[in-house]
Order: sequence, then C-alpha cells, then structure tokens
Amino acid sequence: MTDLPLHPLVVHFSVVAILVTSLALIVAVVLPRFRLWLGWGLPLMGVLSAIVAFVTAQAGEDLSHEKAQSSDVLNGHMGWGSRLETLTFGLAVMAILFHLGTPKRDSDKPRLAFLSPQWAQITIKVLAIVVAIAAIVLTYLAGDSGAQSVWG
Repeated sequence: MTDLPLHPLVVHFSVVAILVTSLALIVAVVLPRFRLWLGWGLPLMGVLSAIVAFVTAQAGEDLSHEKAQSSDVLNGHMGWGSRLETLTFGLAVMAILFHLGTPKRDSDKPRLAFLSPQWAQITIKVLAIVVAIAAIVLTYLAGDSGAQSVWG
C-alpha cells in the first residue's frame, strides 16, 4: 500500500458529484420535463454529494494534521471546504424537498401535501436554485484555493 493520502483521491469524485447534482437541480427547476426523467435520482445524487463531501473534508482535515503545515492559502482552502461541506447537506435537503414538493407533471399533486400551495412551490424552486448556485461557486473557490496551496 502506498502512502498516498485519501483526500486527493476522493476530492475529484466529490467535485463531480456536487457539480452534477447542482446542475441537475437547476435543470429540473428550469425545465420541468426533466423532473420525471430524473425521478429519485436527483435526491439520491444530493445525498451522495453530501456523503462524499463529508468524507473529502474529513480526509482533508486528517491530511492537514499529518502534514502539520499551515499557510494563509491552505487555511483559506480549509475554510472554503468546510463551508462547502455544510452547504452540500443543504443541497441534499433541497434536492429531496424539490423531489417531494413538486409534482411530476403539472396535473399531479406534490408527494407532500403541505407543500402544494403556490408560495411553497415557488419558495422551494428559488431556494433550490440559490443553494445549487452557491454549491457551484463554493466548489470553485475550494478547488482553486486547494490547487493554489499545492501548486502555488
């Protein structure tokens, strides 16, 4: 077994999972015909993104303790990564709420009856887009600062 740390191995999977989930959520909100196509895949991707982000963040913290190095860039990377880890749980919640709170087709009722009023539908859609865009931005900021900490 090599001494390659876990963080660089899982970070790319985490980035892809978060970006695919975020883009799928935005597409599902903007183009309703994709709701049926995505089905339960969207909330499952949200949960997977949160789990992988958690594993990536924990591996990053372990790596920082092993190396015992500190710099402003590395501290910035850890800060962005921590925010992203937290936000991915929000992304998972929004993916689940969007799936359960919006009807498959315009004629259907939402799976959760208390989310059927128009204001609830609009709120879920707006929050889903905001959280998805925030996840994309934080993924970029964490990734860029991580690359800067490694490559300078």
